[in-house]
Amino acid sequence: MNKYMKKTFLSLAVLILILVALLFWKNNNQPTPKPPADTTNFIAEADYQCNGGKQIKASYFKSPAVPTNPEEPPIPTGKVELVLSDGRQLTLQQTISGSGIRYATSDESLIFWSKGENAFIVENNIETYTNCTERIWTLGNEQLDRTVRNFLLSRNELSWKTEVGSSNFCIFQNLAPERDLFPFYLWVRCGEYKMDNGQLKELSGVSVPIKIDYPNELSYYDFKKFSISIPRDGSLYDKDVKIIFPKEIWGRLHFESGPLNEKIKQEALKYFSLSKNNI
Repeated sequence: MNKYMKKTFLSLAVLILILVALLFWKNNNQPTPKPPADTTNFIAEADYQCNGGKQIKASYFKSPAVPTNPEEPPIPTGKVELVLSDGRQLTLQQTISGSGIRYATSDESLIFWSKGENAFIVENNIETYTNCTERIWTLGNEQLDRTVRNFLLSRNELSWKTEVGSSNFCIFQNLAPERDLFPFYLWVRCGEYKMDNGQLKELSGVSVPIKIDYPNELSYYDFKKFSISIPRDGSLYDKDVKIIFPKEIWGRLHFESGPLNEKIKQEALKYFSLSKNNI
């Protein structure tokens, strides 16, 4: 082998080694493929009060539905995480539903339905959690809810009349549904309504946060024993809020008022509809 051929061979060998090294480096420095992103998003949490003192805490999650044939609805892929008052913790997958939102175990032995502010659970074809209502609209039992609404209607600073023939309504949103005893912290919406040419008309109203308290008596509620605290208007509002409400309530005073306004409107419409039918 002459001198020229030796140099060519060495150069070729070095080039091959360089190429091998580059390939090795490239294969070992590829970015690690990332797992598919989790597209499940938390959307809401709700506490429900059911018949018999039972309770449900539901955390709702949503993810993109899976498309199917054009003639069929897409397959939902959301889920709900439930904490039941009997101690069970369950995760159910969303299923196709014609009304409301339906979640179920894989064998359909337990089904959770939610629609608006209501929900229920069916186990092996038996409804085990019945008449469940979101706790933001209740204080825990129907008697107490009714008494508090009537008490609010009796307060001149919350409910008044400006026209003959009008009717007043008061509803509330429970700002601390985790509480079972007084004092309760509520956002109160009261309004004076009248039907005018078949249309519901609000004549006057108020929407305010309050603290309502009562002595620890369980059987009978006396209006004279209730007490309420309401923040003053204007520059004194923020100061009063910090005095009247615990710190954990402050952030809950900012919420979308649409559902509250719609709820009192539906309450008024229902009343006038029943009154008309009873004439």
